[in-house]
Amino acid sequence: MAPDGDRAALLSTALALEMQARQQSSAEALRFFAVNETRKACPYLQAFLIEDSGGRPRVAAISSISSVDRDAPLVRTFERLAARFLDRKQGDPRKAQHFLLGAFAEDDDATRDYPFKHLCWLPLPRRSAPTADALLLARDTPWRQHELAVLEALGDAYGHAFEALRSRARVWPVTRKRRALVYLAVIAALALVSLIPVRLTALAPAEVVAANPVVVAAPVDGVIADLPVQPNAPVAEGDLVLTFVDTKFRNDAEVTARNVVVAEAKHRRAVQGAFGSARDNREVAIAQAELDVRKAEAAYAQDLLERTRVRAGATGLLLYSSKSDWIGRPVTTGERIMEIADSRKLEVRVDLPVSDVITAKEGARVVVYLDSDPLAPVEAVLVRASYQASVTGEGQYAFRLFARLAADGEQLPRIGTRGTAQVYGERVSLFFYLFRRPITAIRQRLGV
Repeated sequence: MAPDGDRAALLSTALALEMQARQQSSAEALRFFAVNETRKACPYLQAFLIEDSGGRPRVAAISSISSVDRDAPLVRTFERLAARFLDRKQGDPRKAQHFLLGAFAEDDDATRDYPFKHLCWLPLPRRSAPTADALLLARDTPWRQHELAVLEALGDAYGHAFEALRSRARVWPVTRKRRALVYLAVIAALALVSLIPVRLTALAPAEVVAANPVVVAAPVDGVIADLPVQPNAPVAEGDLVLTFVDTKFRNDAEVTARNVVVAEAKHRRAVQGAFGSARDNREVAIAQAELDVRKAEAAYAQDLLERTRVRAGATGLLLYSSKSDWIGRPVTTGERIMEIADSRKLEVRVDLPVSDVITAKEGARVVVYLDSDPLAPVEAVLVRASYQASVTGEGQYAFRLFARLAADGEQLPRIGTRGTAQVYGERVSLFFYLFRRPITAIRQRLGV
């Protein structure tokens, strides 16, 4: 018999273990607790948790081991031992019982080498049905009667805790049904929201440019001598904006003018000689034709000379890079040199990348966020778009769109201002708006 003090301490420990067992949140946690913490009430060296698996005992947990190896010889030995113990129906199956290992174990290596011969069978009873669930405790000293009494109380508490956790796992409570209904309602709401029509938009780099500028191109092949007007300065129609080196053109005009004088002299001499000689009379037509050719050459040379001085064809701002970029530079006929733009007639040029192309029709809304004032968006209306993509300055293919600014003259931005434009296209569902890019990526990668 154990002293009264030891018994009191043993009962106190058992009550504490019962409270802790009922506080476990899952069956897995309770299994670990049962095989490892029960030794605080009654010391043992190893514990096996036996559970009913389709009418066959199965080792579900082992003390001091995180997982059970189903193929381990010791595990198989104790499963066979539990099956034999239950088949023989030793005493009351709901009472803790102790026995020696050799009474129900086979004579094999696992049994002979196992050092703990004194076993205790501790049932974990359930109220709902009979069960083979039990703790099989092993140690190297005999079990005492008062220990078995304490273990029976713990086994009853463990069985009740296991039954509560298993019932909660099997039965769908009302809260779970309500949660499922909430999930279904949320899914239905998201499906309805995904059908809401929204405007498809795309972002692209933009620049403020002049609308229908007057292009100043090189009228002749030559070298630029001077640009009298500073870049971005205002000019009036007829002002001199560009001069070429005219040495050759001036000399050609002088030579052709002298050739005209010579041809006129020859023509007069042929006319005077025609009155006395039939032969000279025939030379008049030839002299006249030669005179006409010389006059045409002189007119052409004079026209080229006049073209070396280029004048503004309209009133506006003269736009070009800088004087140093052009003075002394040889150009060819038709090469673009500068533009004359009306600062009150502006539009936005948008380079829409091919990957972000959307269906945008004439009159579509365009919102421009300028880098100089990103907090004050500028409204614009799409007026035209290119049919084919072209290479931009950054080396990317893009469709070029032009939008007319809707602001009045006082609020117009400066030509050359850059920013980002948001182009509005047709209406699509919110689902397509959010998943357009993922769908495109999946189709390009998988071909579905």
